[in-house]
Amino acid sequence: MLAFYCVYRGYVGGLAWVAGMVSSSWIAHGAICSWYFNMAKSDHKSADGTGITFAAAQAKEFIQQEWESPAI
Repeated sequence: MLAFYCVYRGYVGGLAWVAGMVSSSWIAHGAICSWYFNMAKSDHKSADGTGITFAAAQAKEFIQQEWESPAI
């Protein structure tokens, strides 16, 4: 909005600060998401390398348990 206002008021200088502001926030977002997903992958593995969900299903001998969802 600030960039549009600057152009509307006749500002003819460079608007590189807008590109810098937007791109730096997306770079930070990408770095944080990458770190979080790598951490989540490592946290969801057991010592022998199998996934926790798979190991839990294997421990229950892959039997699907029946359960009822609560009424809404």
